[in-house]
Amino acid sequence: GGIYTEVPASEIISAIFADETIPYEIEESLQAKPLSGYTKICTKREALAQVAFALGAIIDTTRTRKVLIRKIDTEKVSTVDGDRVFMGGSIDTGDIVTAVEIKEHSYTQNNETQELFSGQINGTELITFSEPKHSLTISGGTITESGVNYAVITASGNVTLSGKGYNHATKTIRKSNPNITYGEKQNTIKFEETTLISNSNSAEIIEKVYNYYLKNKTLKCDFVLSGEETSDTVMIETEFAGIKRGIIKSLDLDIKNKLIGKAEIQIE
Repeated sequence: GGIYTEVPASEIISAIFADETIPYEIEESLQAKPLSGYTKICTKREALAQVAFALGAIIDTTRTRKVLIRKIDTEKVSTVDGDRVFMGGSIDTGDIVTAVEIKEHSYTQNNETQELFSGQINGTELITFSEPKHSLTISGGTITESGVNYAVITASGNVTLSGKGYNHATKTIRKSNPNITYGEKQNTIKFEETTLISNSNSAEIIEKVYNYYLKNKTLKCDFVLSGEETSDTVMIETEFAGIKRGIIKSLDLDIKNKLIGKAEIQIE
């Protein structure tokens, strides 16, 4: 993890994939997009999810050995005629979303020195921090490697590690559904731990999230594939509700016949 101030997305993603043999590809329009904020110690998968959310992007490994970081293409629309759709589908209606909230995060260095570790170390040990730190100092040992989330210490005896912290400020932005009637049960979707959301990208991301969760109907059906993949936009003919436009949320292939997909489609 780390603290970032207007760092290109490609640089953060490159650090996540460091020392891995997994090939990846970033859509050109996303590579230079600057991100600010913080990622704590976590798995690489979790860190990549934080980056993708902050970019308004998806992580795609469909039918490829690469990890693709890309935007959803809503301009390209596939038509799924009724002769490709099996009978027996259904439309599930979820709760109406009344609002979406996203918390912005900002981090600034402060000058308050804190004791981060005190104790015996014999050899080399990793000390981790629950919150970001900077300007580390040590007595009784040597810091051989460090970042905002950790320090690697070599010593033989009592050690005291100190450092300074960051002021963490947050602001919640909200987008409400204007079509909610008085007395409607509140159903607010909240994103609070997406710490790569700052005031520079929050407006764009809340629009994407709002537009996603506003669609509360899911079409479940089996259909014969003609190149369709997860995240594709489709115009699909249903047996009971006419033609619907939506995005394929999930697609399970039949093991025996890989041309048949069991799909969940988020429809408008």
